[in-house]
Amino acid sequence: MANLYAFSRETVARIWRAVLYVERAFLAAGQPTARSRRLPRTYRRFTLTGTLSAGGSAAVTWPDDSTGTVYDRDKCCWGLEGETGEAYAVGTGTGVEWRVCKNPGQATYPGSLKSDTTSSPTTVNVTIDGTVQDVPCVLGMLPATGKKYEAGTKVYVGHFRGEWHIVSVLACTVDA
Repeated sequence: MANLYAFSRETVARIWRAVLYVERAFLAAGQPTARSRRLPRTYRRFTLTGTLSAGGSAAVTWPDDSTGTVYDRDKCCWGLEGETGEAYAVGTGTGVEWRVCKNPGQATYPGSLKSDTTSSPTTVNVTIDGTVQDVPCVLGMLPATGKKYEAGTKVYVGHFRGEWHIVSVLACTVDA
């Protein structure tokens, strides 16, 4: 029979002895029991009850209607209240921390300007599951002097590293 992993029997035995040595060290330090050599990865779906910004944390509800907090340690996830994602459990020195592994946020969100706009940041209304939310957004291109974007103007917003940006404005400016 061919050797699938390209390791000799002696090499496999040496690797196995090294693994056992490390496991014994963990057992001696009061780590997982011998019956559970590897802790199983535990995943849990959640619904945001607050806004999640990259690198931050947010309050959530779990499927059993209990509440908790999720953390984005990788600084790459975001989401608005009402969106769903997935988290995994990580053991810490003080307990269990739930870290986001499936981003609840979307690439872009359609919305509308909450009020007449001539400056940045401005507030955009975004609807998630029938609930309108106010999102503070950076407006990259300000209207010319004497011009404004009217309230209700349709826009698309996106999230970038903890900050919301207006990606596209779907109407022209009008006189202020």
